[in-house]
Amino acid sequence: MYFSNNLNDQLKNRMGRADSINLQARKLFERALRTGTKRRNANHALPNISEASRKGQHYMGAQTVDIRCIGGSVNKSADFDIHFNPLSDHIEARWVKVATAMLDGIDLPPIELILVKDTYYVVDGHHRISVAHMLGIQFLDAIVTCWE
Repeated sequence: MYFSNNLNDQLKNRMGRADSINLQARKLFERALRTGTKRRNANHALPNISEASRKGQHYMGAQTVDIRCIGGSVNKSADFDIHFNPLSDHIEARWVKVATAMLDGIDLPPIELILVKDTYYVVDGHHRISVAHMLGIQFLDAIVTCWE
């Protein structure tokens, strides 16, 4: 199965016009932002991992991952707290689009993760994880690469 690298294009194609945004999605974002902002003040930033820490890697393929095991990010640690609540409103438009798609039952591509020891780090899918967390979804499909 082929997945486009551009999630925004997929969301536009599947959802149609921008006015189809779900009001419940906006309310979820506001609640997540309030929670994340409280934590930002308590310094609960999402841990970051860099390419420099990679010694070797191997592809583990598609699997279902418990989002509670996702503990960091490769590139967006400033946008989300450790529970994937947003830390600022600049990500609202994309977050709400993803939430609307999930609430409407639209299948989104798997998230992309790197596994280091027993912790997953997000390459792509921060917004999907954040929305899943707010919706009470515990498991997401993922493409996983293991770093040694």
